Amino acid sequence: SSFTVIKMSLEFLCSFSSFVVGLVGSGVSLFLFWRMEETYLGGNKMLDVRYNYTPVEARAAFDAYGEPGRQVYAIVSLTVDIIFPVCYGVLSLCCATFILRKVSALRSCFWKKMVFPVYVCQLLCTLGVIVLDVVENVLLVQLLRGHPEASTDNAILTASNVTQMKWNCAIGIGVSILFSLATLLIATTLFNNKPKDS
Repeated sequence: SSFTVIKMSLEFLCSFSSFVVGLVGSGVSLFLFWRMEETYLGGNKMLDVRYNYTPVEARAAFDAYGEPGRQVYAIVSLTVDIIFPVCYGVLSLCCATFILRKVSALRSCFWKKMVFPVYVCQLLCTLGVIVLDVVENVLLVQLLRGHPEASTDNAILTASNVTQMKWNCAIGIGVSILFSLATLLIATTLFNNKPKDS
């Protein structure tokens, strides 16, 4: 079935070693972002971490970063912030596959049918957040390197819209994980739907 095919195709990627690599990579990336903010951006936050931003807010942030800060931000966006979405994408896939394994071991097919659409939603959100993060980086780099001439309202609003879509996908991942975990908990406790081999 499609349920089994997707599960098997992702299991090779979502091993324990992949989980560790994703976790460590995400942690190191977040640390480097923080160090950049403290060392080169004068304690100002990256635009990436905001849900959205207006042209006025973005231009004020670019001015506050200064020329050296903008250059470092651009470099980090094309290096560390390309690796980061891949790492947390792996983490998302690991979580999704772990939950899918647990649900697929339950006796009742009802719970599998409950979780499978959410599982697919999480996979799509994971792909979306990776792609959108990379697109966001490219747009921000153009603004950072071309400021102030490149910092037009349209260019900033385009980047802001991509940032907002990225965060919407990230929220979708979180909701999917919580829903799947809640479904698994209800199935195994309230309904005593234990795994087949128990």
